[in-house]
Amino acid sequence: MVFTGKPAQVKVSHNVKIEVTSEDQIDVFDRVLVESCGIPIEWKEALDRLVTSWTRKGARNYLAYVEGNPVGTTTLASCAR
Repeated sequence: MVFTGKPAQVKVSHNVKIEVTSEDQIDVFDRVLVESCGIPIEWKEALDRLVTSWTRKGARNYLAYVEGNPVGTTTLASCAR
């Protein structure tokens, strides 16, 4: 599938810093994910294992920071791997 539409005009805030997370940051990544998505905290341990597995298979996890505080997450992964 190839996108052929008009690209969106995106404004980037200079107050947001985005970093690729390493495996030792999965605890913070998953805490933000759980809190921001309303996922029950009891699921965090399973998410830790899942995100660790994805990371080891090549997924990239990102944390967004505002004023040094983690505020958002995203993951980019390929199902083809």
